[in-house]
Amino acid sequence: GDRVVFLGGTFFARELDRGYLETALSSATPQISVSFRNLGASGDDVWFRVRGYDEQLELVRELKPTLLFLAYGARESFAGEAGLKEFT
Repeated sequence: GDRVVFLGGTFFARELDRGYLETALSSATPQISVSFRNLGASGDDVWFRVRGYDEQLELVRELKPTLLFLAYGARESFAGEAGLKEFT
């Protein structure tokens, strides 16, 4: 009965087309009933500039995940060390 939600930028958005993570997680634990929801958005960043912070949080609240995977930082890393303080 677990519900896994993926939240992040392009990494998870591309996963929508492939399903590798869902397959790997399901194969590793076949005895567990689990569902997946992917909220990845291409170009999104840790500040939710693509979809908006409030909108993303509302979606997560509605889905009530038991496990939440976050994937942010790849895009932000291009700012280098100068962008680290804002990112953290």
